[in-house]
Amino acid sequence: MRPLLPLLVSGAGLFAGAGFVGGVGLVAGCGRSAGGPPPQVVSTVDLGRYAGTWYEIARLPTKQQEGCINTTATYAPKGEDIEVINRCVRDGKLDETKARAFLPKKEEPAKLKVEFFPIIGRGNYWILDLDPEYRWAVVGTPDRDNLWVLSRAPSLEPATLQAILGRAQQQGFATERLLYTQHDGTPDAAVAPGG
Repeated sequence: MRPLLPLLVSGAGLFAGAGFVGGVGLVAGCGRSAGGPPPQVVSTVDLGRYAGTWYEIARLPTKQQEGCINTTATYAPKGEDIEVINRCVRDGKLDETKARAFLPKKEEPAKLKVEFFPIIGRGNYWILDLDPEYRWAVVGTPDRDNLWVLSRAPSLEPATLQAILGRAQQQGFATERLLYTQHDGTPDAAVAPGG
């Protein structure tokens, strides 16, 4: 089974991608790459500051996100958990899915799990790189099959994006396969560099 998406809720059926930005893979991303240790995560993350809306700038291809443009993920604290709402425009219509993120181990705040509909399953949502001011983030799975570059704005400065991609590549992610999210200016839509 292919992973759904990362917290960016990131999702056809249920959400044609019942787990796009951030819903990483219900089952996918659960193991580790055959080539070595899992990727490193950030040492600290303030989930209160992480909350809010993120624009998907780029992602590794996922079946669940085929045809998605204007992709965003919104995270909101809800008790011990985080409510995740992933949105994209697909075939001219708003596609939305909801999920719940939680910390399996409080001492590892950068290693979240995301659950899209209990029947579907859970996936890893690891925060691999994070701007000190929470302007951008990089999320992936331990098997390196999923990677999302997120930003608080619909685009990133080219130099910032290149530095982020260089660090992701050093962690073993296939950054040459990234798809850059199209932005068309639709209100409430996520817009990434025209790639």
